[in-house]
Amino acid sequence: MDDDSLRVVEAEIGPELKRLAAHGFAIEDCRYDERCFGDFYVDLCRGDRLLRIIRDRSQYIVEGDRESKEKAGLWRAFDSKHEFFAALFAWIEGES
Repeated sequence: MDDDSLRVVEAEIGPELKRLAAHGFAIEDCRYDERCFGDFYVDLCRGDRLLRIIRDRSQYIVEGDRESKEKAGLWRAFDSKHEFFAALFAWIEGES
């Protein structure tokens, strides 16, 4: 993980990362590529659970267990960062 990538990701979703940290998730890795539409991903870990948040062409996606994601409404890409994180936190808080 390089510091430049981390700075860009924190500038985009810093408050959300802090909220994830409050749920026990720590940043393991992140990558940002300005040449690819400003896409990034950030890997977070809590115990043995890995969560990858992806911004791809301004859409937000989370990788994880398919069945669990489908039940939480996270099976798709989100155009709205607000809607994405609302669904993500509902999923995380529902499993805690």
